[in-house]
Amino acid sequence: NVLPADIARLALAKERLFQVRNLLHAITGAERDHLVITRQEEIADLLGYKSEGANQDENTPPVELFMAELYQDLAVIRRVAGQVMRRTENSRHILGIGLDCINKEIVPANDALASDDAMWMLWGCELAQKYNLNFSEALEQKTVSLLQECPKLLDTDSAGKVFRRIISQPGKIYNIVQMMGDIGILGWYLPEFGRLMNLIPYDPSHDHTVGQHSLYVVKHLEELLHSDLNEEQAEMHRILVELPHPEYLFMAALLHDSGKAFPGRPHSEVSEELVIEVCRRMGWEAEAANNVRFLVRQHLVMAETSRLRDINLEETIRDFTAVVDDLDKLNMLYLLTYADTRAVGEGVWTQVKGRFLRDLWRRAAAVLSDEEPVRYDDASVARARRRLQKDLSLENLPEAEVGEHVQAMPPYYLLNHSLTQIGLHINFVRMVREGQIVIDFSDEPDSTITEMTVCTYDDPSPGLLAKIAGVLYACDIDVHSTQIVTRVTDRDRIALDTLLIDYRGRQLSSGKRREISNYLNTVLKGELLVKDILSKKKHNFRPPVRNSGQSIPLWTVQSIRNDLSDSLTVVEISGSNIHGALYEACEALSSLGWDIRSARVSIWHGQALASFYVAEARVLSEHDARAALASALPTT
Repeated sequence: NVLPADIARLALAKERLFQVRNLLHAITGAERDHLVITRQEEIADLLGYKSEGANQDENTPPVELFMAELYQDLAVIRRVAGQVMRRTENSRHILGIGLDCINKEIVPANDALASDDAMWMLWGCELAQKYNLNFSEALEQKTVSLLQECPKLLDTDSAGKVFRRIISQPGKIYNIVQMMGDIGILGWYLPEFGRLMNLIPYDPSHDHTVGQHSLYVVKHLEELLHSDLNEEQAEMHRILVELPHPEYLFMAALLHDSGKAFPGRPHSEVSEELVIEVCRRMGWEAEAANNVRFLVRQHLVMAETSRLRDINLEETIRDFTAVVDDLDKLNMLYLLTYADTRAVGEGVWTQVKGRFLRDLWRRAAAVLSDEEPVRYDDASVARARRRLQKDLSLENLPEAEVGEHVQAMPPYYLLNHSLTQIGLHINFVRMVREGQIVIDFSDEPDSTITEMTVCTYDDPSPGLLAKIAGVLYACDIDVHSTQIVTRVTDRDRIALDTLLIDYRGRQLSSGKRREISNYLNTVLKGELLVKDILSKKKHNFRPPVRNSGQSIPLWTVQSIRNDLSDSLTVVEISGSNIHGALYEACEALSSLGWDIRSARVSIWHGQALASFYVAEARVLSEHDARAALASALPTT
């Protein structure tokens, strides 16, 4: 339907364009189609554009006349070709499987779809994904009507191949599986998923049904392919595009919570059993099935480890990589954990969770990539001490102070801190010996977290961290992690405590820093008690979270474990006072004489989950330790 005049214009424009293209190839000696500025005058001259002539404007350079006509020709080609393509796209196309395409919509080709092989629904979805098409209203109605009859697939192997192709196209998966979920095709093909679309999750932190949550996991994975990513997401983007089999990850994303439809057992175990059957039914090879079932079975382990374990300890990484023992699996689990957390609900994913998760991934990746591991044996620690003493002595620090500090600090400190940090701490120790209490704040660019370091003489009995936590609680500060190091020499015991904190999701302002410093100085000097500050600031406290219709104990001892560390006991508690978690737990642990070495506090399911690595608890059995802590924790 192109007008005759446009056909003539198009033919002339094409001829001129080919002339320019052929000349460009000839003068460059290569098939280059980029007409750079330096070649434009040369081609204009070869085509006869001169500064003099009856049909030339003497005031216009030949190259401008040439380029003006070339742009005009290109505009004709673009306009006419655009018309042809639009008409072609919007015309009827025979797809050959009982379906046609009109106006970028897939429509029924005839009335036989109800009696045809139901495979057409999956084929139609694959075509919609491949060519960015939509199901027409008529096709949606026929699909919904057919699904009510629960049609059987005649060729399950072919169906499995089609579905695998659909979930093998990162960047084009979410929109199609969301459509399949809304219409019912996804639940028909995967009954294990179909049970989830209207399933209400059993925990209050989820904003969506289990099925919609799973679809949003896919969505958040694909958002990593966007261009406007922060540094953390850019690293995940690289991992995603380099995955050899992205379909393993996306299948796991869809079915990781499928076991929630069968309460009574850990849902990850039930989900694994369901995935094994799905992969068998789809005809997936053993490698694919093993990867998907691993991701589904272990989809919680990375989140739990990063939130509640001290990843500075050798045994934490050792235990984690014993479970996640392959780099490809680690990369997929990292992405799945990120997207799974993001998809739970608004505000669940935080920069703190991202930081802990990324640190765990990097440390585990170093081990699985056969990089030089961090070793804690006597010979490795001795070498590290010698190297640090030499390097720090070059930083204009007194050699005697460097030697004392390097010998006094424990191995995990020496092997997990930079030269800059250690040098700063040596200066802190000097300031403490001069009579000061050091309270230092530092921020990372574009972060919501402030790192606070407190350096002071250690209390003779456990309780220093409880004082710090009490002041932070009174100042309405949330604490996410603590790392406690006690520097012991013949001369003194100096505490070096580092805490990751924020004020209502933001870094601390200068005013908040002054407030904390003033209160901490008075408390650590013995001029004021924590309880006095708490009483004074009581009106600032945010109340414990209470879920309507549920009675949640203020604190519950979840576990007392001696198997997670070679020398420390790991205590896990949960409770509803999410903002006072660290303080109240530290008070209880200190009253028992247990010395805290590190702590993590995480908010999940509307509760505070806190883990503490403590010394002096191994003298009790796990049963007696649990009972002692339960009696020490506040009940009101």
